[in-house]
Amino acid sequence: MIPSAQPDPAAEAAGVPGVGRVEPVIGTDRLAYVDVMRTVAVVRVVINHALPWPWLKWFESLPVMFFVSGTLVGRSLRTRSVWAVFRGRFSRLALPWGAYIVFDLTMKVTGGLPDTDEHLWYIWTFLAFVALSGVFRWLIRWSAVGTLSAQAAVLVALTVIGQNELAVGMAYQMAWVAGMVWAERDCVVPSRRFLLTTTFLGFAASVLAVAYWLGLGSTITPSDPNETVSPSSLGISMAGLGAAWLAVGMLLRGPLEASMHVRGLGSLIRYLNKRLLTVYLWHLPATIVARQWSVDLDLDRYWSVVFVLGVTLVLTGLATVLFGRLEDRASKTSKRVKQRAEEAADGQPAAGS
Repeated sequence: MIPSAQPDPAAEAAGVPGVGRVEPVIGTDRLAYVDVMRTVAVVRVVINHALPWPWLKWFESLPVMFFVSGTLVGRSLRTRSVWAVFRGRFSRLALPWGAYIVFDLTMKVTGGLPDTDEHLWYIWTFLAFVALSGVFRWLIRWSAVGTLSAQAAVLVALTVIGQNELAVGMAYQMAWVAGMVWAERDCVVPSRRFLLTTTFLGFAASVLAVAYWLGLGSTITPSDPNETVSPSSLGISMAGLGAAWLAVGMLLRGPLEASMHVRGLGSLIRYLNKRLLTVYLWHLPATIVARQWSVDLDLDRYWSVVFVLGVTLVLTGLATVLFGRLEDRASKTSKRVKQRAEEAADGQPAAGS
């Protein structure tokens, strides 16, 4: 479990609200800045799909999402089996994911919105990593450094030979395993020197990787034919940016935690954290609709940007409100699955049995 923050008697005596203690968010042993990082990562995904500007590729967020998920799964494996954890995660996804799949199939049958399933790879990858977490945990306990080093070597090799999709997948896997390693270390924040070094090396690796491949010319073909070589299309760069931004988030954990105490902002972050799956699932059709409307209205470049972003956020917000309760129900189901697994592990009969 993550060590709980202890109150600061001096701060409390001075009557400073919110100073000296870190209030847990959502769960009883969650770190606020981790929840903020994950929320920012998902919001960045929404903005990137709405406005795919090249410079946004440098603010890579998917490794952050996989890192946090790996951390949470690593903690769960301390008290439950891999199968129990997988069942819990699947039950958490099943209802909102199933509702979205029905929508996606409807779009395909009716010829409605195109490409509404392009982002579902994340769900499949997430479940695959959960299923493999028992193997990852065994490797980590054998040698955490050796496991991450081996993954890094494979990532470099895949990038060099031009297998970019596999290399990017390995970057996501590295982020997941790094999160599990962090969970094994009780989520203790590394030293400031380590975080600063990681930030520098991560950004440097990304810049050098992009510069190297651009210097060679068109040696890499991105998965999207309309996309030029970018940090997101290179495995080494993806891993470097993920490590760098994770380090930056830990360096800024104080301000991130403080944001939870800002009136209105903290409530919004808490709400979004309970709805991240819904936001992720439904933001893509929102961006597709926003872009189509922008083309139909023949807006100029500036107003098109404002319109697309505004409509995307509004439609995503409406979908989050409409379908968010499905995520709440799935969360309750997942908690029951977790409780039964813990009771079974303790040798106690589950309630109602």
